Amino acid sequence: MNAASPVNPVGPADLIVIAKEPVPGRVKTRLTPAYTPCEAAALAEASLHDTLTAVAAAPAGRRTLALDGAPGPWLPGGFTVIAQRGTGLDERLAAA
Repeated sequence: MNAASPVNPVGPADLIVIAKEPVPGRVKTRLTPAYTPCEAAALAEASLHDTLTAVAAAPAGRRTLALDGAPGPWLPGGFTVIAQRGTGLDERLAAA
């Protein structure tokens, strides 16, 4: 048995992140009223930035962001941005 990492014969996997634009009042709403909508959105933006930075550093064939909203300065280079489609999370996941 070989202890080396397995080799994927088709190349690196494609990675996709599904997210909302970090807009006050639309993201992390369960954190209010302990945090203001702006503070909750700032936390969402920081979390999204960290996630996208990690994905950008990972080996991948393609990197896609399925976004509900508009891209902002938190989006690193190297991602294809697509709009989310569907009404519920299940439909949005299937459409991505």
